[in-house]
Amino acid sequence: MKKIPPTGVMLGVLAVVLALLVLSGLPGPKAASQAAATPTSKASVFTETFGDQSLSQWQAYQNWHGEVIAVPAENAVVGDGTLDLGISPDPEFDPEEGEYNNVFLLSTTPLTAPTATTKMVAEFLVTGSKGYEGSFGFWIQKRGTFTGQGVMASNGGFTGGAFGLSFLSPESEGSGMAGLRFSFVRGWLPTCNLRVVGVDPTETNVFRIEWSSLGWAGYANGGLVGTCAGQGFETGEIQLWADNYYLPYIWELGVQNPSSHQSARFGPISIWLEESSQ
Repeated sequence: MKKIPPTGVMLGVLAVVLALLVLSGLPGPKAASQAAATPTSKASVFTETFGDQSLSQWQAYQNWHGEVIAVPAENAVVGDGTLDLGISPDPEFDPEEGEYNNVFLLSTTPLTAPTATTKMVAEFLVTGSKGYEGSFGFWIQKRGTFTGQGVMASNGGFTGGAFGLSFLSPESEGSGMAGLRFSFVRGWLPTCNLRVVGVDPTETNVFRIEWSSLGWAGYANGGLVGTCAGQGFETGEIQLWADNYYLPYIWELGVQNPSSHQSARFGPISIWLEESSQ
């Protein structure tokens, strides 16, 4: 069939439609494509590239024989844009004494909760060593969960709440927390528990946390894992950790002391605020 070229009437109709779009405030084709290409504005909140050997944006602690001590240099190694948090076997470890062997860092920059029109986004890399025993993770928790001496401010645990990514080795499957997970924890127990499937914790992965006034969302390598609704706090802080711990009356943990030196490697961390579409 022979194509009929647009007549003057047809072109006139198209002109009227485009004029109505402009008058109604709706974008024409060119304007629409320009709007779609406009990036969401971001306001940086926290950046860590691990180029500072002194870890000046963090407070570092190690639990050893029931006491909090300074972290030995071999257990917090900075280099090539990464941080290796490590723990080693303790030949005198006694789980009957309630000891635990861990290294953890707390950020010194406060994270103010997002408003109804914004959300806070955190992106980070973390990789566990092969055969890792125990747990490691990245949490945003209520600021003040720990004292300046690295001791929990309350015997009730994370009473203000914490959300983030954690890995717990298979020996502790009975705890219900084994594997790679995003969780919101209140006290000592998760109130929201999202298992990450199809992701190897010993490979390099990019994780993302979104915190809004509606709750939390966790992403792994660009894919949404799930959401935890309506739980938060006014001011937060970051906790990075690598540990074995002993909580026999709360979680069923199968390993409290590693059989060899092991570490969790954290890559660059970027946190920013952006407009929320909620």
